[in-house]
Amino acid sequence: KHASWLNMVEIEIGVLRDFAFAHDLVLEATLGSIPAPIAAHSHAAIAAFLEAGGNAPARVAAHWIASGAPERARAALHAAAEAARRAMRRKEEAGFLARAAQIEGASGDPALFETLRAMIDALWASDRNALDAASYDRLEAAASTPQQRGVALATRGVWAHEQGDVEEAKRLTGELSAREAKI
Repeated sequence: KHASWLNMVEIEIGVLRDFAFAHDLVLEATLGSIPAPIAAHSHAAIAAFLEAGGNAPARVAAHWIASGAPERARAALHAAAEAARRAMRRKEEAGFLARAAQIEGASGDPALFETLRAMIDALWASDRNALDAASYDRLEAAASTPQQRGVALATRGVWAHEQGDVEEAKRLTGELSAREAKI
């Protein structure tokens, strides 16, 4: 098998080009032929290598996830989101944060609230149509402190007003005011 790999590289039959597969279908076929335990091990080794070299966090995260160790991808996903935010690619940022939130939610990570808040902020700036009541339900469910609950209510109130639901926005503002009075 090693010789056939070298043949593909040496005779340049269009399978490999500049150390990458020439076509996505060839990549998919190659990846599909690798046994799952070997693929997981390889992805983990690649992720560790890329991470140690400070390489693109999105690639690091993808390899950790493919290795079956999504919790190891969390930091890389946040770094990828930050890089996307700095490059003003807010929708891409939201995608990285959504994946990080899935991982944090599954593991009960207390960072979930801030990740969801940042994801909502990124979507607010890039694709408001992607926001729905479920987005705000998740934010409220992740709130564990009075301050976080206040942020969740205020954020949802702005969204409700933006959706034209003035009555809901007023109700949320009243609820927020009542909470503030108790603090």
